[in-house]
Amino acid sequence: MRFQIEQCGDTKIPIVAIERNKTAPDRLLLQWRTRGVTQTSLNGMVRLLLHGLTFRAIDGEPVQLSSHVLRHAYATELVNQRVPIEVIARILHQRDTSVTKYYSQPTANQVIAAAEMLFVDRIDLAAEIRRSPDEIAKLLREAEGKVGALTEVIGGTCTVGNMCPAKFACIGCSGNAPDPAKRDQVLQKRTWAETQAGCAQAQGLLAEERQMRGITESCRLTLDEMDLIEAARADGQRLVTITGAEQQ
Repeated sequence: MRFQIEQCGDTKIPIVAIERNKTAPDRLLLQWRTRGVTQTSLNGMVRLLLHGLTFRAIDGEPVQLSSHVLRHAYATELVNQRVPIEVIARILHQRDTSVTKYYSQPTANQVIAAAEMLFVDRIDLAAEIRRSPDEIAKLLREAEGKVGALTEVIGGTCTVGNMCPAKFACIGCSGNAPDPAKRDQVLQKRTWAETQAGCAQAQGLLAEERQMRGITESCRLTLDEMDLIEAARADGQRLVTITGAEQQ
């Protein structure tokens, strides 16, 4: 934008047309010497800028980036930002919003993320909530018979069937029923996270440090739940004797 303003000597980019194109003249950002950049030239620029780089889709298929693909990606991103379809159609100069909806089709990752929203209420990685031994036992009972559930994971047993809602971040997942016998696994995880957090802090990687601190906190909560389970088991094993009043 700054380059174009300097070239035209004005605060506004000139209105230009694209040769052999149905698009109406507009203040196009990609222009040169009073002409808009054609799609062929734009694709050539993309190939030049991405020379030596290879892109692949989630299924491993190669992706050939072009102005058309980038247009789709731009529309999809606008939809992801909750921009109304009518506004996106205006931006893309499309009169038919059905065409805009085609351009903004959801990606595979968006579909997976939407499916995983079903389990959002079962996961609270940062909440300061300690589950009681009864609540954890209930999770295990409810998991019986579910496909993929009751799988051994770090620190306990997974009670969630089918798709993993936490993307295998088992420590801190509310679907993980802690097992005190696996305390060493959680302790090792906490030590690793503390070391990584220190390294990230030393390098100024704030986001990485915050992530490691979150894992450390999740480990602490898991260990607290293990303590409660062990305390409940100890109470259950105690012999209780009731003495009558006449014997006191």
